[in-house]
Amino acid sequence: MPHPVPPLPARRALALVALAVVAAPVPARAQLRAAWEAAATAARPLSGTAEAGQRLGTLLRYDRPGLALAGEGTFERTDRAASAQGTLSALLSTPSVYGWRATVAGEARWNDGTGPAQLRPSLLGAAPGRLAHARQAGALEGRVAYRRGATGAWLGIDAVGETGRPDGGAVAGATGRTDWLRPNAGLWRQFGGAVVSVQLGRREHRVDGRASTLRTDSTWALKWDSSGMRPGTADTAVLRRVMVVTESGDPGSPSFFRRWSEVETRLAWARGRLAFDGRLGARPTVGDRRAAAWGGAHATVALAPRLALIAGGGYEPTDVRRATVPRRYAALGLRVTPAALLRPSLPVAVRPEATGALDVRRVSPEEVQLVLRVPGARTVELSGDFTGWRPVAMRALGADRWEAIVRLAPGTHHCNVRIDGDAWVAPPGTTVVDDGFDGRVGLLVAP
Repeated sequence: MPHPVPPLPARRALALVALAVVAAPVPARAQLRAAWEAAATAARPLSGTAEAGQRLGTLLRYDRPGLALAGEGTFERTDRAASAQGTLSALLSTPSVYGWRATVAGEARWNDGTGPAQLRPSLLGAAPGRLAHARQAGALEGRVAYRRGATGAWLGIDAVGETGRPDGGAVAGATGRTDWLRPNAGLWRQFGGAVVSVQLGRREHRVDGRASTLRTDSTWALKWDSSGMRPGTADTAVLRRVMVVTESGDPGSPSFFRRWSEVETRLAWARGRLAFDGRLGARPTVGDRRAAAWGGAHATVALAPRLALIAGGGYEPTDVRRATVPRRYAALGLRVTPAALLRPSLPVAVRPEATGALDVRRVSPEEVQLVLRVPGARTVELSGDFTGWRPVAMRALGADRWEAIVRLAPGTHHCNVRIDGDAWVAPPGTTVVDDGFDGRVGLLVAP
């Protein structure tokens, strides 16, 4: 039997991503990156047999200070079914002012609804599968974040909408659901090359009521009426015509909301060629759904400058909103990727800082290599008196290393760096001095 063809929205999303990847210049701009992935997958429902499968995917991401755009297309096939999915996401952030920053993120997903859903994190830092079960789903989230040194916190609010769920909704014929203004809050802390974040979110689910199917039937009947008979008399009962009313059917029930909180902690770590991302979450009992925990881990190991081994696995419980089956899942494969895409993106409110001193090496009589370690950064820029104070994009060498090769004469120079569009700061390991304009810059000594 041929596999079902993905619906038009999914085909469009996959076509757009494929076209953008093919059309991307080679080598692409520093902020424009593409990756391809092929993996073997396995999923085992707790009450069923394991299913093996294969996955092919492509990812295109554009990063610049204050803006991040991403598109992903995936085709997955198992022993029983096949599914095609597409994802488009965007992140817009304001410049940092005294440690404060506001972000707005949006995401849209499509899938054909006939096969397994991708269990992947979203741009919003949501748990895997949060937007993957509906045929079409989207989310919009706003956050206000504050950072001080290697610690930060955020407050946010989001709305999630979905249409065409495979289970048809809570009642037959239901086609969509929107959850508005769901608050969330979180904390994060950087420990060298590792970033730990904890998020607490408020969730709700509207349970549809049942329409009343009560039916009232009225009939006439003849019955003997003996209410007028007196004891000890010869009175007889009278035959009377009376109306009999009967009810049948379901009286129905009103709709209501179930509300609960979820907590999830995440660890993202990178060092050299290795990157790791792990999640662990939990929620209480909700209605007839028991309390549950979930978790997953994803690791990449760079085998070559553009080739990485990927491995991951985890557990997903029953969804509160849908009749899904708990399952364990795993994947192992290869990814053709630039170094900047070795690890998943950090939550939108997390802004890591550089670790270790700026490494300065002379590579030629006229050029110097500058290397900085920044875990989980999307963009790193450098500016100094040797660039005319124009920002220069640094190039990712690995999951946490960024490089710039500049023309630099031996001696003392002034410079600053900017990470993910944050404020310009002196690179670690440099002496901080006044720039003469009520600002601070780093003092760089070139050999």
